[in-house]
Amino acid sequence: MKLTQQLNRFGAVLPRAAQIGLAVVVLVSAGTLQASHAEVAPPAEQGTGSAGLMTDDEVMRVQAAFAAQSVQLQDALGTSWGHFWADERDGRHITIGAAVPQEDIPNVDRVVREILDPELSKYVTVSTVEYSYAELREQSDRIRLQIAATAGSDAEDGSALNVALDFSRSKIVVIAPESSRVTDSGEAALQQIISDLGDLVEVRQRESLPVEDVCSTRSCDPPLRAGVTLEYNATGVDCSTGFAVRSKTDGRLYQLTAGHCVENGGGRFGNWRAYSPGNDLLRTVGPVHSSGIPKNVDAALIRQDNNSFWQTRAWVYVRASSDTVRNEAYRINVSDGSIGQNWRVCMSGRETGTSCGRATLLFGDVSLGGRYYYPVHRATYSRDNGASGGPVYASNTAFGIHSGWDGVSAVFAPIDIIEGRMNVNVSHENP
Repeated sequence: MKLTQQLNRFGAVLPRAAQIGLAVVVLVSAGTLQASHAEVAPPAEQGTGSAGLMTDDEVMRVQAAFAAQSVQLQDALGTSWGHFWADERDGRHITIGAAVPQEDIPNVDRVVREILDPELSKYVTVSTVEYSYAELREQSDRIRLQIAATAGSDAEDGSALNVALDFSRSKIVVIAPESSRVTDSGEAALQQIISDLGDLVEVRQRESLPVEDVCSTRSCDPPLRAGVTLEYNATGVDCSTGFAVRSKTDGRLYQLTAGHCVENGGGRFGNWRAYSPGNDLLRTVGPVHSSGIPKNVDAALIRQDNNSFWQTRAWVYVRASSDTVRNEAYRINVSDGSIGQNWRVCMSGRETGTSCGRATLLFGDVSLGGRYYYPVHRATYSRDNGASGGPVYASNTAFGIHSGWDGVSAVFAPIDIIEGRMNVNVSHENP
């Protein structure tokens, strides 16, 4: 049976986990939490909270407050932790998965209420999930290795199979190529995965070829910030600035961008520049310090050799859009890997401007331009050529930098992975 016939059809049902999971649902009403530096505001027509829905700004505050306590929850639940996700429609429902027996519902409820602040815990109820975070990560890692050994995860022709995790549905999502690009080895690998794991796996087919997003002109005068044009002197390769970061070793300042930007067009061997509109000049930022491509993370560090001019700040240039109001100095106060599925995130890129969406699939892998990255998150924000390297953020929190398009979703590199593999910390503004 061909791939096109296999979509939405799965093999034998995988036996259920020995312990059926629970879910703790946090219902947060509008107005519960106080605002904190919410520079990205909803447009006027979305600001009334009518019909019982929260505004985007309120949703971001709720999600940020919850994420701040998620590490404590994960530590408390240990191996039964099932990660967390927000309701797709309005973000008011935050679900925590916990792989424990049914009779432990009261214990889970008690633990969660003891950890969460009263403004969150008073909205807690209990539901069910099936597989733990550890189970899904372990199985998805096995699938990735199986694909790499048999079919390839990094093909340049768009025939690669990739994986991601859907915690809200306890699924491992296999992202398959367009029908015309399916290879015999890819189809055989997919059939084997379905046979082995049954309904734990869901297949989603790409609508187009994966692409990196390299290319336009959106700039600011000093200070340098995330979300503006970054250009390579020699060939005119254009990407976007990511967050300002500092070395964990000596505190030196660097500017993040996408790794594929510096690998394309010889960009590792000369200075990168940014445009200052008031001076009508392209001014040097500095050369490439390192690329994360060899470490399977789409990130690069541009050494800040001209900070006497650029005076870099931990800001993002937020453009006016249907999701946001203009803010040229949106502060980054936190960098955090605690992102939930369906979390609201925004991205600012040189051509795209600013767009917001949801982080739909987490901890996946992807092949872009023949390069393999793991882990990555997928999201629904809009993007265009030149967005590569742009910051992904919300609620004054850095979540990642934009890589490209996988044929289904926008893809971004998680900020905690970048910080760990590149030995840097994202620079923060004081609250």
